[in-house]
Amino acid sequence: MGQEAPYQGAVYQPVPGHPSGGWWAGAVIAALVCLAGGVAIGTIVERNKYEAGKPAYDAIFSAGYASGQGEGTYQGQKAGRREGRRAGRKVGYQKGKTAGQKAGEIQGTADGASAALGGLTGWDPQSNYIVNVQDGPSAQVPFAISRRTEMVRGSSYSLCNSNPQQVCVRNKR
Repeated sequence: MGQEAPYQGAVYQPVPGHPSGGWWAGAVIAALVCLAGGVAIGTIVERNKYEAGKPAYDAIFSAGYASGQGEGTYQGQKAGRREGRRAGRKVGYQKGKTAGQKAGEIQGTADGASAALGGLTGWDPQSNYIVNVQDGPSAQVPFAISRRTEMVRGSSYSLCNSNPQQVCVRNKR
């Protein structure tokens, strides 16, 4: 017999008609390169569609503008109503306060005049009067008219002898 050689393991023998491992590795790398190239080309093509002035850009811009315009108008009107109510309350309060103060002053003037005139009514602004004055009802109205005598042409007026607190009238005729 001849000399024996030590076992060196199985030696890979490609199966005829089937691709080898190197071929598969090359195919995967080629597929990845094609995929990456396709993604890059697709990205560039799509990006070019959306450049300013292109139809796809204009369509998206118009849709976004319309949506933004509608929402912006709604939000602006909502904010405007809120601000309008706030400003309206402020103006309304101020006008009401002013009107109330004016009405209070008018009523206070009328009340003060009535107190100062002793409750006497029917004054004629074209006539002259002789009045008796007394202490007023309050510090704000320190004097009040207690009595009045309308002066008439052709009459003489003087303090009465019987009561110097009163005015006596004598006809000159």
